[in-house]
Amino acid sequence: MGGLCAMAVFLLSYKVIELTLENLLSMLAALFLVGVVLFPTGLPPYISELTPLQRAWGEERVETLHFVAAAIFISLLAVISFFFGVREARRAQSGRLSPRFWRRFHWSCVLAILAAIAWLLGVVTNLWGGSHAILIGEWVAIYAFGASWLTKGFEYHYLFRTGAPASRD
Repeated sequence: MGGLCAMAVFLLSYKVIELTLENLLSMLAALFLVGVVLFPTGLPPYISELTPLQRAWGEERVETLHFVAAAIFISLLAVISFFFGVREARRAQSGRLSPRFWRRFHWSCVLAILAAIAWLLGVVTNLWGGSHAILIGEWVAIYAFGASWLTKGFEYHYLFRTGAPASRD
């Protein structure tokens, strides 16, 4: 839970002063991630007492809210990564790797997130999966987004407008 809360704070505060679509999507993702944390899933077999929220609203309703918030959160990660790829395709060649490479990289991350969503849908509808199947799908989505987000800053000279690095021949 602590890691999810930290991720929500980061997504909410990341470039918060910029009014861009990417920023709006990031803030929405943070809000839905808070929903994932606040609304627990159903009780595991080793816990017998409901949380106060589950007692007030009902265990099934709270679990449904958890899954809806998680689905929207993961979908927003895919959309954000897609826009990373769009942005990379628009910029001029300024580094060692072409904008086309970076666009394809980010869109590959989007495909990984979409595959994770398909996996999660299969697990939730009981088509397949074991005890950790949902966790695997969540990890794939989070790591794919993390790779997309981290690599968008690799060519730092573009971010700081210092020009392309000199070649080391």
